[in-house]
Amino acid sequence: MMRLTNSQNVWHPKIIKKFPDEYSGKFQSKPPYPLGRNSTRIVFIFILLVGCLGFWAGRAQSFDDGVVQPGPIFTVNDASDPGGAVCQTTACSLRAAIDAANAGSLPGGYTIAFDLPYPAQILLADTLPEISAQIHIIGPGKTALTISGGGLVRIFTIPGGGNLSLSGMTLSHGWNGVEGGGAIRNGGDLAMTNVMLSDNLAGGGDGGGLLNDSGGDVQIISTYFLNNDGFHDGAIANSGSITISASVFSNNHARQGGAIENYFGSTMTITGSAFTGNIAPISSGGAIANGGVLVIANSTFYQNGSPFGADIASGNTLHVTNSTFFGAISPSYNSIAGGGPGSTVVLRNNIFAAEDGIVNCSAQAGGVFDVDSSNLASDDTCDSATQVTPDDINLGALVDVAGVPALVPRPGSAAIDAGDDAVCSAAAGSPTYGAGGMDQRGVPRPVGAHCDAGAIEFLPPTAYLPLIMQ
Repeated sequence: MMRLTNSQNVWHPKIIKKFPDEYSGKFQSKPPYPLGRNSTRIVFIFILLVGCLGFWAGRAQSFDDGVVQPGPIFTVNDASDPGGAVCQTTACSLRAAIDAANAGSLPGGYTIAFDLPYPAQILLADTLPEISAQIHIIGPGKTALTISGGGLVRIFTIPGGGNLSLSGMTLSHGWNGVEGGGAIRNGGDLAMTNVMLSDNLAGGGDGGGLLNDSGGDVQIISTYFLNNDGFHDGAIANSGSITISASVFSNNHARQGGAIENYFGSTMTITGSAFTGNIAPISSGGAIANGGVLVIANSTFYQNGSPFGADIASGNTLHVTNSTFFGAISPSYNSIAGGGPGSTVVLRNNIFAAEDGIVNCSAQAGGVFDVDSSNLASDDTCDSATQVTPDDINLGALVDVAGVPALVPRPGSAAIDAGDDAVCSAAAGSPTYGAGGMDQRGVPRPVGAHCDAGAIEFLPPTAYLPLIMQ
């Protein structure tokens, strides 16, 4: 094959075609295209591909890909963190959803929901953005969704002015070793329903699960605090206002306030809840250390431990009604410890049955320590309480009752009809400090002739008539 050259071009050696020479009128050999057919085809295909990509990019923006979710409901469909910076229809991380909600201004706030393959875990690379708006985060359930701090970061922070409600999720392995609040720090408004806080740590601070600052308001319903740890206050450190109902505190640990510490100037109301296996081995308040105003009704305390106040140590105002204190464990000297100058402890319709070698009540010098005969106690340390033996109290084993652990009276228990009816029927909380006309599980009081002492009303066995087949 001949290779022809030209002063301007090098022709392809294999593609030669003859055509008239416009100058000489003779024929000479030249290729039809200066770059050759194959090169031209490559350029054509490249242009076609670029055009197609541009077309489909435009189509994507016209439909789903890259479209920003407008709210007021943001759906998290990406479990990665940090994820994309923008909450889009095809990829929205929890972090991006919070940023989008914080940026909005709707009066009713914004909702964050989830659409993930379950069970799902969101492992945080850093603390989530502070909550500055009103945001409702609705999860699929405690066992379906876990948000984890990985033992390195706090999960949620709500400063003053922020408003956050959480439901249907587990918050685990949050950590803050300086300020406290391993899982959550709140200075605004916080509500939790059907949430679990587990294995969170405030190594050098207070409140392994939750730190509630002065001015913070918290509502807690049907929530579990499990295996949380803090320098003080394993589950909750409270300097604001907290209301707790139908919730469980189990196996939390701290030097003081194994589950909760309620600080001076703070208020806390607890109803229909249970405290089991919480420990403060160094100082006081195995379940709760109280320096503020604490009101408790229809609740169960079982096998908590601390040298001073295995269940509750109070140096300020404490009202406890229709609750059961059973089996306080070592290292404990007493179950309820309180008193001191300016303090008030008032106990009504309760059951006290600490283990052998541990006294039920210890009243410190000064203040008021008022325990009347509507209480049952297994020793003589609780002021005017009616003294009975553990066999007389006759409670069953710890069982789950409507989602909360409880000790149910057996037939013949001394607790049956032993309570003060006026206290049982009075509204729970200040200023009447009653049981609210119901027991821990919500059964109306009284069931029998009179209200029962303790957290649970005795329900007589139901009698069934024989079934006659015809």
